[in-house]
Amino acid sequence: MAGIRKTIDTALGAAVFATLALGVTSAARAWDEQVLYSFTGGVDGQQPWAGVTLDAAGNVYGAVTFAGASENCGPSGCGNLYKVTPDGTFSVLHNFNWDDGANPASDLVLDKMTGNLYGTTLSGGSGGAGTIFRLAPTGGLTTLYSFTGGADGNTPEGRLLRTKRGDIYGTTYGGGAKSQGTVFKLATDGTETVLHSFAGGATDGTNPTNAGLAMDASGNLYGMAQFGGVSDYGIVFRLTEAGKFKVLHSFAGGTDGRYPAAGLVIDTAGNLYGTTQGGGGNDSCTYGCGTAFKMAPDGSVTILHGFAGGSDGANPLATLVRTKKGTLFGTTNDGSKGTVFEVKPNGHERVLHTFGGAGDGFEPQTGVTRGSDGSLYGTTDLGGASGLGTVYVLKK
Repeated sequence: MAGIRKTIDTALGAAVFATLALGVTSAARAWDEQVLYSFTGGVDGQQPWAGVTLDAAGNVYGAVTFAGASENCGPSGCGNLYKVTPDGTFSVLHNFNWDDGANPASDLVLDKMTGNLYGTTLSGGSGGAGTIFRLAPTGGLTTLYSFTGGADGNTPEGRLLRTKRGDIYGTTYGGGAKSQGTVFKLATDGTETVLHSFAGGATDGTNPTNAGLAMDASGNLYGMAQFGGVSDYGIVFRLTEAGKFKVLHSFAGGTDGRYPAAGLVIDTAGNLYGTTQGGGGNDSCTYGCGTAFKMAPDGSVTILHGFAGGSDGANPLATLVRTKKGTLFGTTNDGSKGTVFEVKPNGHERVLHTFGGAGDGFEPQTGVTRGSDGSLYGTTDLGGASGLGTVYVLKK
C-alpha cells in the first residue's frame, strides 16, 4: 500500500525533479488560503490522497486514505469518506472496514440528480484488490464491484468517469492479462468488462495513471500510463468506443517530459491538456521537475510550462482544471512544500499559493476543484494542525 503515487520517487530514488521554466513565471500576488479542516489521525482519518468534490450548496466531499474507525486494516487504518460544510463543520459519512473496501484514494464523482457519490478503494472488498462503490445521501454504501486482482484488474486508483446512462469507466494500476493495469467499464447491471489490458513495450503502456480517463463527444477514451512507450517514459493513449487502442504520444524525456502521473482534460476542439511528473530539460536536476503540456488532435505536443523546481514548484501529480477561457489550474507536490499554480493559454505560469507546512499543509497529492465563485478547493497529504493533511480553499 506504500504510496502508489510515490512510485516514481521510490523507483528513481529520492531525487528532487527540476526543469527549465519554458513559460514565464509571474510573481503576481498570491491568493488567500484558508484551511477548512486539519485531519487528526483518529476517527476522522489522515492523509487524503483524494481531492474534493463540491455540490451546489458548497459542501465539500472527499476521501481520507488512512486511519478511521475500523481496525480491520491494521495500524494504517481503512480510511473514510467525509463532508465539510461551508461553515467548516466536518463529519464522517462512511468508515471503511475492509469487507466493503479499504483505503480510498480517488476523487469522488457526484451524481447531481440523486446526490449519490461514486468512488473507488485501493484494496479490500471480497476480492481484496479494491472496489467501486456508491454512497447514498443517507450514508448507505453499496459495493458495486470488487476486483479480484487477476484479469479484471487490481488497485483502481483513478477517478471514475460516469456517463449519463450510468455506465462507469476507469483504470486499474495493476492486474489485467499482463499484470500491467487495465481500462475497464462497469455497466449499470454490475458487469465489469476489461476494455484494454496494458502490456508494456514500445506500442503500449504500463500502469495507467491515478487520475482516470477523459471522454470526447464520440465516446473515445483518453488517458495516460506512467511507463511504457518508445522510451519507457509513459504514454498518452486513445481507446475508441469499438475497443481500438492507440498510443498517441510516447514521452521521450528531456524537454518533452516523462512519467505522467495525472489524467487528461479535453476541450471542445479535441485538444488534450496534462502534466508529466518529470522531464522538462533542466540539466541541473537529474530527472526534471515536470511539465504542463497541450496535445493537439494531430498529435503534436506543446510544452506550456516546464517547472523549475524553485518558487514555481515541481513534480505535478494531479489532473489540471481548465476554464472556458483556457486557463489551467493545478498543483505541484514538490518545490519547497508544494504549490497551487495557474497557466494561461500563452504559457504564462504564476504561483497562486506556496504551501508552508505546519498549520498550512504541504505536499498536495491531488489537484484542485473550482467552485462556482472561482475559488479553488483541494487537499494536502501532510501538514495542518496535526501534520496529517488538510482540506483547504484558495480565494482571490
